[in-house]
Amino acid sequence: MNHSPSEQLVITRARHVGADFSGVDASFFSAQESTFTTCSFDGATLRSAAFGAGRGPTVYVNCTFDGARIEGAAISIARFENCSFRRVELRHFFCHAARSDFTELVRAITGSSPIRRPGPDDESDR
Repeated sequence: MNHSPSEQLVITRARHVGADFSGVDASFFSAQESTFTTCSFDGATLRSAAFGAGRGPTVYVNCTFDGARIEGAAISIARFENCSFRRVELRHFFCHAARSDFTELVRAITGSSPIRRPGPDDESDR
């Protein structure tokens, strides 16, 4: 995709497979009720970013955000599955945790174990 500097990128009820958003410089980014599969956001600058706006979920599967700069981000109804966030710069990040899901995200950022939500039988919670 060819992206001009400081564009607004609004995606609503769309399916993207293998889309290249790398290097985009968006003054506003919003993804609503959409699905992204194997898409690249590498090196993108996303300001005022809403990664799961709308009433239904936005899903990111096997997407890469490596080297991206994300500012003023809100994650509402979104799911990230096996996405990579290496060397990402996050500023003013807000997540509605009860409505978002991150699978394999920590491994992508730090190389450690994936995020795990403690269950009712987890002794470490007691």
